[in-house]
Amino acid sequence: MWSHYADGHKGVAIGLVVNETYEIRPVRYEGLSYVQNATNYGSHETAKNILSCKLEPWFYEEEERVFVTDSSYIDVSIKSILLGSKMKGRTKGLVKKLVQNLNPDILISESNIDTVL
Repeated sequence: MWSHYADGHKGVAIGLVVNETYEIRPVRYEGLSYVQNATNYGSHETAKNILSCKLEPWFYEEEERVFVTDSSYIDVSIKSILLGSKMKGRTKGLVKKLVQNLNPDILISESNIDTVL
């Protein structure tokens, strides 16, 4: 996922814990056939089914989706920050300092491109 979502290993991954009061669904990697069959329910359920589906080649992402109907935001806690292996040293230092000042309980670690690939 680093190459798609974290600027080619130059960004960060944020480890979150989502409040359990929300509806959390794992993404189904069953492709278009699942989406076509997902329309058999009411409009909210149909939307959730479609939004919880991706094509098979993305299965390695192991995503989950959170659904809310009565709020614009969800309650999360940041537990960890994983710095990309190609992030510049100066940027890593800035992120570490900011996180330390905001919440020293957040675990900060650095990824290793050799173990990601």
